[in-house]
Amino acid sequence: MNKLTFVLVIMTFFIAETFAEIVGEHQLSPIINQVNKVDIKRTDNFDDLAPFGEAISDKRIVFIDELTHGEQEGFALKSRIVQYLHQHQGFEVLLLESGLFDVQQIWQNKKTAIKKSAPGNIFYMYASDESFIELFDYIDSKREDNPPLVLAGFDGRLSGELSRQHAVNFIETQSKKFLSHAAVPSTINSSIDLKFDWRFYKRYSQEIIERQSSLTDKNLQDNYIKQSYWLYDQLNNINTLETGYESAQYVARLIHGIIRIAEVMWGSRRHDEHDLPMADNVQWLIDHAYPNKKVIVWGHYIHLNRQGAFQSRYDNLGSLLDKRYADEIYIAHFSGIQGSYREFRDLSVIPLPELTNTEQQQRLETALLPYFNSATNNKDELRDHNSALFIDYKNINSDRAQGMMMFGHEYNALIPVNNWNKHWDGMFMIKHLNPSQ
Repeated sequence: MNKLTFVLVIMTFFIAETFAEIVGEHQLSPIINQVNKVDIKRTDNFDDLAPFGEAISDKRIVFIDELTHGEQEGFALKSRIVQYLHQHQGFEVLLLESGLFDVQQIWQNKKTAIKKSAPGNIFYMYASDESFIELFDYIDSKREDNPPLVLAGFDGRLSGELSRQHAVNFIETQSKKFLSHAAVPSTINSSIDLKFDWRFYKRYSQEIIERQSSLTDKNLQDNYIKQSYWLYDQLNNINTLETGYESAQYVARLIHGIIRIAEVMWGSRRHDEHDLPMADNVQWLIDHAYPNKKVIVWGHYIHLNRQGAFQSRYDNLGSLLDKRYADEIYIAHFSGIQGSYREFRDLSVIPLPELTNTEQQQRLETALLPYFNSATNNKDELRDHNSALFIDYKNINSDRAQGMMMFGHEYNALIPVNNWNKHWDGMFMIKHLNPSQ
């Protein structure tokens, strides 16, 4: 290539890039009135998160979702946001999509680092991720602070090793203690002639937690569910001085989770009805275990969005708690534009869908791309590959966004931009995703 040709190529490239940025900004500005660029990993300065802080300033509960459970930059940014919420916004509790019993057992064990107890107990997509390990170290380092950042789980499926080893015995010991010296209202199950059988209950509860139930007879299954609900009702209606994890109601929460595992295994409940005990657990944690505390809830989009389960609109955790707490909740959504993620079911790497030319013209993700090159919030230029955009729904120009779509559940569904507030309140859009470790 001679010198003249080289110069022409460089000029053509520069003009094309400049034109693309001008067109991009022209398309973007009518659709979104304000976009804030944020760093993904930086923790020595949180100034770029100030607009997010303003958006959640009057909220007591902040949901931070994820579309796939497998996005490296998503985990990193959310970990950073947790630290920001703790240090600068007064949030004191992190509720994680992991076992209610397992995480509490880990939190009580102050002698062992969370990252050492996490494998096999905390959800496996979290337990081994680098950003999560750093977050666990941060939480451990704040145990003696005032206030600390408390870690708790809200999933009722009790899938960790600690649940398999100890949950059933814990339920028996605690239940017998409460039932032996607490007055049980005579109205509970008064129409059911039931002789509770601890040997029967323990044997099959253990099998259910291990997902190996040998109960195939419908009558025996019904008997197990009947006995489980009888014990659940007794404990849930006991009034004692104990509160939080020391209460009879905590034991009832564990029983409820096992009931739902059994019902789903035996086909009497939909798979997504695990959300109902999860919602009950989060409500109990907020109202009883950590009353008057500001709480972060970290989990999958399918649980945390306020529209309900994908397409079906059956109630999920988000829709149920939105009815309960309404104006106290802010749902922050996390999504990507390009790259790939790790599928949590089989650990394969899945690329984000490539958009056709027609799709690009109708997609918010495409309209946002130029903003990564043009927007900064501080003196230090944020690196293009290590940044995201925060957008609050109030800054969407609904008229100009008419007909525009964006990625929804696991990048397979689409959501109209004008309807995103039916699912969440604000969004962090990450330019490029890599699979979690």
